[in-house]
Amino acid sequence: MARLYSRFLPLLVCLLAISYLGAQDTEQDTILVDFGTQLSTGNWNNLTNFTDGAVPVLLNAAGERTRYGIEVSDTFRGVNTGGTTEPDDSLALPATATGDSFFGNGQPWGGATEPSGAVTLTNLRQGKNYNLALYASRAGTETRQTRLIVIGATRDTLLLEAGGTGGMRVRTSMTPAADSTIVIEAAAGPDNDTPEAFFYLGALVMNYDAEAPPPVVEVAADTFLVDFGTVPSPAPWNNVTDFDSGAVVTLANQVGTLANVRLVVVDSFRGVNTLGTSTPDAELGFPASATEDSFFGNTGPFNGAIQATGGIELTGLDPRTGYTLRIFGSRNTEENREAMYVVEGITTDTLYLNSANNTGELAVTTVFPTRDSSIVLTASPGPNNVNNLGFYYLNAMEVFAEATAVAPLDTVLVDFGGSNTTPPPYNNVTDPNAGKVSDLTNSAGFYTGYTIAVVDSFNNTNADGTQRPAEELGLAATATGDSFFGNTGDFGGQSQPTGAVELTGLNPAVTYTVELFASRTTSERRETQYVVEGAGSDTVYLTVSSNENRSVFVEMQPDAEGTLRITASSGPNNENSDLFYYLGVLRLIYPDMDPVGDVSLELTDPTGGEFWQAGKTADITWNARNLGQLGLEYSTDAGSTWTVIDTVPAFNESYTWTLPEVDTEEALVRITSDTLLATSDSTFTISTETTSCTIVVLGSSTAEGTGASTQDSSWVGRYQEYLADDTRYDVVNLGRSGYNTFRILPTGTDIPAGVNETIDPARNVTQALTYDPFAIIINMPSNDAAGGYGVAQQLDNFETVVEAAREAGVLVYVATTQPRNFTNPAQIQIQREVRDSILAIYGEMAIDFWTGLASADGFIVDSLDSGDGIHVNDDGHAILYQRVLNLQLDTVDCSAPSAVGNLPRRVSGLVKAYPNPAENGFLMLDFGEGLRGTADVQIIDVLGRVRLRDRVEITGGADHRIDISQLGRSSSSYFFVVVTLESADGYVRDILPVVIR
Repeated sequence: MARLYSRFLPLLVCLLAISYLGAQDTEQDTILVDFGTQLSTGNWNNLTNFTDGAVPVLLNAAGERTRYGIEVSDTFRGVNTGGTTEPDDSLALPATATGDSFFGNGQPWGGATEPSGAVTLTNLRQGKNYNLALYASRAGTETRQTRLIVIGATRDTLLLEAGGTGGMRVRTSMTPAADSTIVIEAAAGPDNDTPEAFFYLGALVMNYDAEAPPPVVEVAADTFLVDFGTVPSPAPWNNVTDFDSGAVVTLANQVGTLANVRLVVVDSFRGVNTLGTSTPDAELGFPASATEDSFFGNTGPFNGAIQATGGIELTGLDPRTGYTLRIFGSRNTEENREAMYVVEGITTDTLYLNSANNTGELAVTTVFPTRDSSIVLTASPGPNNVNNLGFYYLNAMEVFAEATAVAPLDTVLVDFGGSNTTPPPYNNVTDPNAGKVSDLTNSAGFYTGYTIAVVDSFNNTNADGTQRPAEELGLAATATGDSFFGNTGDFGGQSQPTGAVELTGLNPAVTYTVELFASRTTSERRETQYVVEGAGSDTVYLTVSSNENRSVFVEMQPDAEGTLRITASSGPNNENSDLFYYLGVLRLIYPDMDPVGDVSLELTDPTGGEFWQAGKTADITWNARNLGQLGLEYSTDAGSTWTVIDTVPAFNESYTWTLPEVDTEEALVRITSDTLLATSDSTFTISTETTSCTIVVLGSSTAEGTGASTQDSSWVGRYQEYLADDTRYDVVNLGRSGYNTFRILPTGTDIPAGVNETIDPARNVTQALTYDPFAIIINMPSNDAAGGYGVAQQLDNFETVVEAAREAGVLVYVATTQPRNFTNPAQIQIQREVRDSILAIYGEMAIDFWTGLASADGFIVDSLDSGDGIHVNDDGHAILYQRVLNLQLDTVDCSAPSAVGNLPRRVSGLVKAYPNPAENGFLMLDFGEGLRGTADVQIIDVLGRVRLRDRVEITGGADHRIDISQLGRSSSSYFFVVVTLESADGYVRDILPVVIR
């Protein structure tokens, strides 16, 4: 979130003091303390660690160091982020201070209690009076009264109501105890009606008679002042005058000492502007020489050039330290010239600042550097910029280390479920029976050496979780939308009263936080119990019903072998008759640790020989280990020159590249990270040829990928990967779990009476034809038989779908049924008869998905069963993939039929072919009335080869017999009949798909 410093900060401080004291004659100092992990900017002191955190040197509201400190002297339970983000103006508190708080609980919650928490103000002056205002907020309707006991030379008890929409503030005055401290103890108040006895401490405002600041003691953390432009600023400012990419400046700190920190212009700006403010606000602290000139860029042509983004990189920073960036931009103008600054470290923050007539506002953020010790700032126009050329500016910047910032923790994210995998940095466990991920990666993409594995099988995967997780969870919708599930009752032929995963390879001496989430869309209470076992044991409960915003936490050390086991089962309040339980996402949080293993980099695509078309997209893929940012480049002259593509996190291991508009057979791609470099093994082709050969898959769960451990291992995924080397060929997968042949019928087809099925216009043959495919593959393994639909009905549906595609001139391949472990022999017999019929009817256009996958009893071969008796596993999908690969569709010149002309494929009513299918060695062509001239007739097979050619004189209204016996077919084959009629009025062309037996 963007944060802006206002020139009116002194007014805020004044309001804070007045809101507590009213008018006073004695000048007052104010100290502001925010308890929680959402950092408040300005001169707030942020106490973020609720267990043993401390701020040894507090700043006052004027930004001066004081002699005072604060520390957590009694551990709280954690940090709550459910406070108000719209505090009442009278409080004069920022939303970052009111939105979160330390909290505790007097009764069990999450398997633990924390009946009290306390903070201690230290090094106070004996006999001096300190005025304290304490605040907390927690949205909700419950009474969450908090008792605050303030202990110094005397004691005072305050009752603060944290519940409700706005929160509450209470006040007291106190002189310190003999040890120069004031202790603030928090616990649940007598009127607190939450079952868990929750209590809160959110913010502290302390006022006292003004004091001279203590002597400044130099600290190790440096501050760097940077002026962008050609008007120099005096020391200790660092002047960056070169706006072109590659410019490097070694920064000096505020005492003039050169540091190991360098500033590099990594993305050129357009030039230097000198029309910024020459009268900056005094409280800004920046000289006019820094504010009046700037680097600028533009998205519209300016003097013949565009520079849509400009960027700088800071290197040599301490990755354990948070750095605050105060960014200033100014341009004398009335129109909105908002700039957007994207600041990237371990995390990314996006800031917005309107430069128009700006004299005092700043864009401010605090970020931690990446592991390679860098922070990147990229500037561009903001969404509210109204300038027609999109001008944006970067005038000056202050960078300083945050002494109070807490170093980031390492995090491992695990998504359970195979319906939707989540891209890195998530780790995906997709097999509910034997799923395993070795050497998990953390959220920065570095390897941990940890392993997670299913050690007690779940039943299967559920795909009905929330697609709208609450923002504060920080979880991807693809992760929350599916989960593993189990059940105590009989469901799907099995009962799995418990399911468990184990984390191994952990450090037995480290305390890990395990966060668990699951969701199932339902109004029925489906409570899940999680038992976390390591050095100890803890039990937590989560109601997953339509859950969007709740997760549970356990803090635990592993056992002596470094293992944590999480066992899921139905909770005591589960109301479902089958006692379903769920495990969707696991987040493992622990202190920052070094990556495990070496660094490595390998380019896996393009490796050479690919045919990629300009303007289309292709995936650059690689394998990386323990690397941060990755640079992508391409060459069109076999490596003589290189052009930058992008810079991305190395853990992505894939980048979708839009191919440049060039023609070359000497293309290369190279990737670089740190000192490692990898280049394509040999050159590949980038072509401006525009041929597009689309293959559409219609089907059910097997086509969608069910049974395979990952989508890449499914038969469609493998086929898509195989064709990725040639962008002329594209596979569109419309397969959907649970579908049968009725769901893919042409839109508008009548459904027989008594059949409770509907056509899906988004995934049927009509939709498939909108992709202008040259081929369609139908994969309907067993759902029709499972639904009680017989052989005749299935074959009628196949014929309707196939004919709709053939009428559009599209090749159609029909896969046979597949084996399934039906307990009803009649259903297995249906499967066999439909298989035989498809092979007989469609001949070379049939795909055998039965042989080699079925045992003698019609069941799936044990070694190929995914475990549910319905779907095949990775090895089974590999067999299906090979059968499709054997069609050699990538050798078909899909442009051959359309190459005979640019007119529509069908000219309605002019030329017809019959009988279709053609039998007995002949095919009749019916030329409509009024057609006269010479017709060129070609019969072309699916590989684009001309198999027969004839010339016919047409006198109008005559049929012509074509002798097809020479084709020598013994089984059904699919052909195109291409008719070109030459007449005095020009050419009439038609393409007719036919089956010849």
